[in-house]
Amino acid sequence: MAKTLILGNNPDKTWIKNLGLSTVAVPNISIGRSADIVDFVKRLPTDLDCVVIDSDSFNSENPELPLDIALYIRMMLHDCLKTALSKIVIVSDFTIDSFVDYGVKSMLLMTKGVMFTDGENVGYAVENAAALTPSEYVDGFLNLIKVNPQEKVEGRHSIANEWGADALFNVISGGIKSSLIPIKAESSLYFKYSSVVPLDAEDVVAIINGRTLKFLISKTCINDAISYLIIDDESDKGWDKVLMSLLPNASQEVWKQPIKTYNELSENIRSKISNGYYDIIFLDLRMSGIVEDNIVNPEHFSGMKILRSIKEINRGIQVVMLTATNKAWNVKALLDAGANGYYMKESPEYHFPLKYTEQNALAFVKTIKDCIRNSYLQNIVSKASSLQKSLPTDSELTDDIINQISVALSLILKAKTPDEFAFAYISLEQIFEISAAYLIRQESRQRSCEYYFTEDSCEQCKQYENGKVVGFISTSKGNKVPPVWMRVSSIYYQLYGGADLAFDSKVKKLINLRNKYIHPKDGSKPVITSENFIELFETMVEYLSVFK
Repeated sequence: MAKTLILGNNPDKTWIKNLGLSTVAVPNISIGRSADIVDFVKRLPTDLDCVVIDSDSFNSENPELPLDIALYIRMMLHDCLKTALSKIVIVSDFTIDSFVDYGVKSMLLMTKGVMFTDGENVGYAVENAAALTPSEYVDGFLNLIKVNPQEKVEGRHSIANEWGADALFNVISGGIKSSLIPIKAESSLYFKYSSVVPLDAEDVVAIINGRTLKFLISKTCINDAISYLIIDDESDKGWDKVLMSLLPNASQEVWKQPIKTYNELSENIRSKISNGYYDIIFLDLRMSGIVEDNIVNPEHFSGMKILRSIKEINRGIQVVMLTATNKAWNVKALLDAGANGYYMKESPEYHFPLKYTEQNALAFVKTIKDCIRNSYLQNIVSKASSLQKSLPTDSELTDDIINQISVALSLILKAKTPDEFAFAYISLEQIFEISAAYLIRQESRQRSCEYYFTEDSCEQCKQYENGKVVGFISTSKGNKVPPVWMRVSSIYYQLYGGADLAFDSKVKKLINLRNKYIHPKDGSKPVITSENFIELFETMVEYLSVFK
């Protein structure tokens, strides 16, 4: 006989004695006490082939309890393992019509592997019981059942927060179930259903055999020692814990009060944002809770307003949006407003396939790593702003330099590929070319060309090597003009009194990299990276800081 257990409170019944099987007493569980049902089902053996439910012996005024227990056994695959696939025999001397008005619970009676019988025929049912195969669990049960949310008053936003944090942690932890995620609906039939409905037969096999599902990432951590801020009115649903697990060496701060605008953040946090304290800000799209569930225009979301305010302070601040929306126009609006990435909080109502959960998590990890790499942009934007303010006013050259800085910043803020970094680099390097054209003029002699500062100056430009004068800049008549680095070095040392003796060698190297990219030999272009851009930018800051 298959391994069978009877759930009932009257072991002296004739049919039970005839079967010679042990019984487990069922507590008195009132309607709506799902946590008690979960607790009872969790204590059942996990290797049963057949579960017999003696419904008439329950000492309860809850007529749905037999169906509740049967349905939770099926749904609690992760807890019950093999028992979740067991044959379920519901025994009652009442007719089946007494159990057909309980919605999804009654639907269970129509699924494969469930039998309804009376005491006289229970022996036949148990004798012929056959547990579900993994494929039958999917096709003969999951695909025939539909459970709707039981706590609609919380709104989709709140449900997605609870569910999404748990789903993300499950993936990044390699399938380790965590008590860190405080899902208050842990006993909810809806959440149980949502955890199993995306499964396929192969997933079911892995679960009942205690193996890690193939889609789960091995334990994932980002070990950078960064500082980040979470702005999420429901961060305590688990998002703070998930991010702490993902970024174990980072410093975390959390703002969880509902707000509508940036100015409602504390003065301390706003000061830290202004001063570039945080490497990344994780910002929820809806910071006013359920009241924003029906907003259609993305510009009206509180998170969008806060995002725009942050980006007005510094476009280089890395902001990752946390959102439960799956609408493409909302995501596009966020990216257009300057968001550096997003994580779509999974909601149980969509029953995302497990592969999607994995890909969603992997994309989130990549987004965070990209933001960490791009955290230098915050410093660049801040320095560029200060630099622009320090340049001489009422100057056509200054206007052109500021415009070129703006172009270079726009390009570097969006750069992701080597070519995009190269375009930003070349655009920034143009400032050297622009300033040389403005500040140095050429005078032709009989056989040569000499170079002087500005139209009203008679001072010939000197040539420098390692910060020391080695002659004057001149070329043979008809030859190409002297290299940009040579003229820029003259402007830096001679015109403005720059003191860095390594400046001319630095600017020569940087401009040569640009030339090699634009005029590659044998079609081989150098790869220009963010590090190259940073080096050029710092040299440009040094160059422009001496301008008077």
